[in-house]
Amino acid sequence: MKVTIANDRIVSITDVKGDGDSQNASYIKKAADGTRNQQGMVSVLTSQTNAANIDFSSIDTVSSATCTSNAIIDGCKRALETAKKK
Repeated sequence: MKVTIANDRIVSITDVKGDGDSQNASYIKKAADGTRNQQGMVSVLTSQTNAANIDFSSIDTVSSATCTSNAIIDGCKRALETAKKK
């Protein structure tokens, strides 16, 4: 996935893909985009106003896509850590 950070915010998360079985595509879409009843990780993470203050442990994962939701969260954490080092 590609995470774009600007002005201390995650402004976009794109190209969310898996490297596993094609059956995972539905979980990836659900985790990224959400469901009718729950926001996806892309919306949740890009709506945060200050990346430095994101409490990743308090973010609810998307039901039935927990592992993929956590992978998106972890990817954003790594992107923020990398951006801080630059």
